[in-house]
Amino acid sequence: MADIISALIIIPLAIKFKNDLKIKDNYSAMKPVED
Repeated sequence: MADIISALIIIPLAIKFKNDLKIKDNYSAMKPVED
């Protein structure tokens, strides 16, 4: 039972994390690099 609950919590977090990384990558790719 605890496994199901932790899966329900972890999976959406992992998906959100992946999406956030993708958005960051797209953002830095669009933005000109300023050193």
